[in-house]
Amino acid sequence: MTLAPNLPKLTAIKDNIHPPSFPLEGTLCLIGRLLKCEIVIQQTKVSRYHARIERHGSRYVLSDTHSTNGTFVNGERIQDGHSLQHGDKIGIGDAEAMLRFDDPDSTDIVRNWLYYDRKKMSFFFKGNLLPLSGMQTRLLLHLYENRNMPCGRKDCVEAVWQRPYEPGIDDDALNRMMSKLRNTLGKISPDAADLIISHRGVGYELSF
Repeated sequence: MTLAPNLPKLTAIKDNIHPPSFPLEGTLCLIGRLLKCEIVIQQTKVSRYHARIERHGSRYVLSDTHSTNGTFVNGERIQDGHSLQHGDKIGIGDAEAMLRFDDPDSTDIVRNWLYYDRKKMSFFFKGNLLPLSGMQTRLLLHLYENRNMPCGRKDCVEAVWQRPYEPGIDDDALNRMMSKLRNTLGKISPDAADLIISHRGVGYELSF
């Protein structure tokens, strides 16, 4: 079978990773020490089934599978699913990069609209810095990392305030926070505010 030329892939940065290049043509890619994995890294710091990449529509989400030493993206340990972006460097077992995620087809389009710069910890829309508060950034980042999927109110609240969800009080606070976020985005461009969709009784979705 001939693979699409713009298919996203994982590229090995270090030696002793097999295969050195792996096109993500399926819906699941396992990374670990066992030979059953799609990406095999036979090092003691790597768990048997260490991490997984799942395709959700146009997104590729990296998750740690309860490994001993953790999974990292661009030097930071991930706790939940991470939506991979073109050029993301993945560490397996420690922060040192071992794999690179290459997506030549989609990322340039996203960067022209809404893009999160992890080094600057800031959002940009059409190349312009979005003047967001810390809580607004955390809310938008949660939606961004789960884009094109509805995000429940409970998960949004916990992402913003980083504490357990309290029904009622937190719902009102989240509504106010979302209104402020939309107003801020709308001042930059009406197109930006329209990216956030409300799902009545469920939560919110960032769609682009």
